[in-house]
Amino acid sequence: MNPDKEVEFDFPPVIRFYKSGRFERLSELFVDVPAGFDSETEVSSKDVIINPSTGVSARIYLPNILQSRKLPIIVYCHGGAFVEGSAFDSFNHSFMNRLSAQASAIAVSVEYRLAPENPIPIPYDDSFEVLNWVVSHAQGGPEPWLVNNGNFDNVFLVGFSAGANIVHNIALRDVHFKGLVVMHPFFLASEKLPSEPTDPKLRDGIERLWSYICPGTSGIDDPAINPLAEGAPDLKGLNCERVMVCSDEGELKVRGDVYYEHLVKCGWGENVEFVESQGEQHGFFLEKPDCEKAQEMMSRLTVKSRLSSPGVIRIYKSGGAVRLSETTLVSPGIDTETGVTSKDVKINPSTGVSARIYLPEISCQDKKLPIIVYCHGGSFVSGSAFDSPDHAFMNRLASQARAIAVSVEYRLAPENPITIQYDDTLEVLKWVVSHADCGLEPWLTNYGDFSSVFVMGFSSGGNVVHNVALRDVRFEGLVLIHPYFITSKKLPSEPTDVTRAKLEEIWWYICPGTSGLDDPRANPEADGAPSLKELNCDRVMVCLAEDHLMLRGKVYYEALEANRWGENAELLESTGQGHGFFLENPDSEAAHEMMRRLIAFINRG
Repeated sequence: MNPDKEVEFDFPPVIRFYKSGRFERLSELFVDVPAGFDSETEVSSKDVIINPSTGVSARIYLPNILQSRKLPIIVYCHGGAFVEGSAFDSFNHSFMNRLSAQASAIAVSVEYRLAPENPIPIPYDDSFEVLNWVVSHAQGGPEPWLVNNGNFDNVFLVGFSAGANIVHNIALRDVHFKGLVVMHPFFLASEKLPSEPTDPKLRDGIERLWSYICPGTSGIDDPAINPLAEGAPDLKGLNCERVMVCSDEGELKVRGDVYYEHLVKCGWGENVEFVESQGEQHGFFLEKPDCEKAQEMMSRLTVKSRLSSPGVIRIYKSGGAVRLSETTLVSPGIDTETGVTSKDVKINPSTGVSARIYLPEISCQDKKLPIIVYCHGGSFVSGSAFDSPDHAFMNRLASQARAIAVSVEYRLAPENPITIQYDDTLEVLKWVVSHADCGLEPWLTNYGDFSSVFVMGFSSGGNVVHNVALRDVRFEGLVLIHPYFITSKKLPSEPTDVTRAKLEEIWWYICPGTSGLDDPRANPEADGAPSLKELNCDRVMVCLAEDHLMLRGKVYYEALEANRWGENAELLESTGQGHGFFLENPDSEAAHEMMRRLIAFINRG
């Protein structure tokens, strides 16, 4: 017989080996897709070459976030029994988009070289090289997404199946990182446990495959495939701070379970977690990403404590809170790009409530200027009037609208629960309008037009200004940008992603004593909520993006129309743009259009 056609080992539907040494991959499932912008998750991706001489590369994913926020970094290794699959295939690409979006993390998906052409340890070496490349950017490097956005104290190594085997083995090397996640790991052992699956053909195929992908191996008790084998490195030596093991009900389940049990025994304690997806098979989360178990697994991957609003805050059972986002504060002064001058003022020394005031360049021909009181976003728990994105936005707004802007530094929850943010903002608004009859702030008394005061808020700031507008100070216009409104009743077209769920969950912590998601402060359309006719202004503008809050914002605008606001209510929909895009991408056409509409609204008179 022709040895080039005589089968030596057949492992359908994965790979077939011939006696000549030739082999062929059998699966047609893995179809490569290009990098780019994913409209569903608002994640951008691109491919980078790590080592031109070997061809080792990676696909990097960046979620739609504010650039001042440093993000966790996930280095991911795909599955495929070491012989198939790719960082670029449709299954892994889709999973990475979802993971990056829901974890608010940069993801780096490793395109390691496949066996048998590149036998073990080459997949380990390739993945380790990518990990080293990633962490090297802590000191600067060629990849701006990592340098500008990455938090190198929060690097996670994640792998599925063969990829889980890879990340376990490289976690024993000399690069320290935050967390290790092994999902449905490819581990074997010669000793069979009573609870192990009994498909002898499949089991024999998996074990025989190992000898082809790792020639020269000592067998299936090689420490590379059996982490608990005699002579294997102690799991105490994993070079990370915590470990998560994800288990399915496939052929490899029991070995993963044993791995977790050994982690517990050797002292990992509360720093090891176990996620069991009962009734689901190997890799189910790739094939059925919308199923309940896949969503539960994704939630466990991205939510590490009792409450972790991705990239924002972690609240512990003790009541303590740790803010996860790194806010970059900037000083006031003259902005050379816009010519706007800013300064900080204390409004209430006893509470610490303050504001940053912005004054555009003044000419002798200038008439009195409109006044904008602005509230930043941040889910009520993060952000600042002094952070770099809001400071830059205020400079642009004051310059282009020819207006005085007053950015409110309200106190943050959960230390200062709702209604303190409303009270602080109302206090600043009253301080501003009190200057109509004279006051201590010369920028307001000399240049402000108190018949043209606007109150504007973004995200949670949009919620704040809505609630303030129901109080006892009248002003000309209200602007809500991507407002934070929630409700217990979901519309058929409303998303139910992790971000949305976290926004709902966090409400209970920032507003203790609340009646729930239909508290009128969170849901302006709830039973018992004040009528929108009572908004204490002359006109309203609602700005929406294609984000998790869009439909609630649209319902708010429709309620304005139903309450006879008519031509005094305006709607701006920024199609294809994510939450807060105007802060992250101020030079985009959508951001320019939003600025034009804001200016037109202010100057309408």
